Amino acid sequence: MQADGVVVGSAAGVARVRVQRSGGCGRCNEPGGCGNAADSRCDEFVVLNELNVRPGDRVLIDIPEGAALRAAMLAYGLPLCGTVLGAIAGFAAGGSDMASLAGAAAGLLLAFAGVRLGRSRGVSRPRIAEIL
Repeated sequence: MQADGVVVGSAAGVARVRVQRSGGCGRCNEPGGCGNAADSRCDEFVVLNELNVRPGDRVLIDIPEGAALRAAMLAYGLPLCGTVLGAIAGFAAGGSDMASLAGAAAGLLLAFAGVRLGRSRGVSRPRIAEIL
């Protein structure tokens, strides 16, 4: 997926790009609506500044297909699996609820380390395709 955006900030090799929101359900500010469209963080991306863009530049950013699903699996799925598998391993090793709790905590901490590693490696990170 590609989206037009405007660079709103750049520093230390990265740029913040604000994209024009398109689509959505149209219930942003209504009762029962999620309100995410009103949140300005939802339409900003932090990307590597490989093309030396400056604030005010119009750019085209390339967002990899399936990036949202991979990000959700990394942020939610990995900690959940780590916690469950840790609890199972703890119970198998100690045979008590306390051992299961300790295993769950250890699994969760390891999963959080995996999430940090996945984020730092730029899993499915958008990039600037060109300056418009």
